[in-house]
Formats: sequence, C-alpha cells, structure tokens
Amino acid sequence: SDLDDRCPFCAGNEHKTPDPLLSVDSNGDIVAGPNLPHAWRARVIPNIFPLIVTPRGAYGEAYEKKLKDLPHSTVATGKQQNEYTGTLLADALHPQMDASGYSEVVVEGSSHNGLLGIVGVQQVADSLRALQARGRALAQEGGAKLMMYFK
Repeated sequence: SDLDDRCPFCAGNEHKTPDPLLSVDSNGDIVAGPNLPHAWRARVIPNIFPLIVTPRGAYGEAYEKKLKDLPHSTVATGKQQNEYTGTLLADALHPQMDASGYSEVVVEGSSHNGLLGIVGVQQVADSLRALQARGRALAQEGGAKLMMYFK
C-alpha cells in the first residue's frame, strides 16, 4: 500500500487535519462542508501552516476547536499580529504589513504525491473542480483581490 500512517493527507489519517471545507465523493460530486464522504477522491482543508496570515474566525468555531487537537503554528490560529515595520515619518505612505487571507490545501486523493503530468485524468479533474469550487466560495466572501494556485 502507498498509504503512510504518519502522513496527515493519506486516507485513514483525516483526523490529523482540519475538517474539510469541501470534498469530492466517489461519484465525483462536490460535497460542501465538514462531512467527509467515506470514499472521498479529493478534499480541501485549511492550511495549518499558511504563508499568509489567516484572519481570526475565518473558518469558524469548529475549525478553532479542531486546531487545539492538532500540532500547528500560531499563524493558523490568527493570533499573530500585523506589525508596522517602517518608521512612522519616513514610511507613512508605504507601510509594510503581513499579507492576510485564506490558505488552503487540496488533498488529491490517496495518491496525493504524484506529479500532475503522471497522475490520472480523473484525479486532475477532481482537483481542478475542487479548486474552482473553493475559488467561487472565497470570491463570494468578498474582499478577495487575488487568488493564487500552486502545486
């Protein structure tokens, strides 16, 4: 088996990650919310080690409770502070602050370490549909100025 007991993204280790924001079930249907289908093909979870500052309360109370049971960084809880890094007089027009927003992970099924060019077409399609659905949901939240996807 290619499943790893230590990998939080492998099937069977879902308890090691935040609850999904959405998932793709065994029929290829998008399932919104934290209820993960038994035979999921892809899932999207909040990144507990984001490169950007996650706004407090961005993912709700259930997410905050789940984080208490997961090893995580203070960035994931939104407890860090944006700090002004310049001198007030010299840089008043150009303050430097931490970037803030949503950072999420698409778990591309149980074979999630494959390169895009060698995984199956269905896995790529499921992942892209999950990205699209989350992008639409985040755009509806308002305030989104940029969506950046990377693999």
